Amino acid sequence: MDTWSGNHRCVTMARREMVSNVHPLPTVSVAEPDEAFELVRSFFPKSGTRMAKLDRFGRIERVSSALVRQVGRPATEVHGKMFEDFLRPEDRETFRTNFGAVRAGSRPYWSDVVTVRGMGPRVFSCRVTAIGVRRGSERVDTVVVVLSAKRSGHLFALTASNARVLEGVAAGASTADLAAQMHLSPQGIEYHVASLLRRVNAPNRPALVARAYALGILTPGRWPPRVSVDALM
Repeated sequence: MDTWSGNHRCVTMARREMVSNVHPLPTVSVAEPDEAFELVRSFFPKSGTRMAKLDRFGRIERVSSALVRQVGRPATEVHGKMFEDFLRPEDRETFRTNFGAVRAGSRPYWSDVVTVRGMGPRVFSCRVTAIGVRRGSERVDTVVVVLSAKRSGHLFALTASNARVLEGVAAGASTADLAAQMHLSPQGIEYHVASLLRRVNAPNRPALVARAYALGILTPGRWPPRVSVDALM
């Protein structure tokens, strides 16, 4: 099999992985790392593919314009940054561990749902698929990550602001505390709380927290409380 055919097959399987999460995915072998970036991009007819090329330490070397727009930062502020810095803190250790495995060649790929933080309040949930890239038989020195859309199927999908308020209420924060943390007025916080109470049909804050755990909106066993990734818009 020639190099182009082999890479074509690898990326075809990568795309299937992002859709079904059931197909095995081999490490891509290329002559130059940028070839893999362009090859992956070519499999998506729309110009909105969110992807980045990382060096073996996880720093962003190249990023698509779609991902730059999504995180709401200038490209100059994205290049050279650690990719994990754009993830929610609770996702970073998982990414770091699995990125290390892909980079070491002990696993050819990693794919999972994560929450990405952009500029200010921008937070979005997506599936990230990391593909190891090696030059011939050399070690993996580049990883291409593709962020594919992940729409929440949760009945109570929350906005980022609603999620922060719910997490604060579950942690015992007062209206004044939350207003100071989120730079909102007390009335703004009460508006979010009232909205949450209506959505889960709870009469008060303790019942709101209990219902949120029962409905899978809050993640069991986590402290401080965290809204499940699946419950985010």
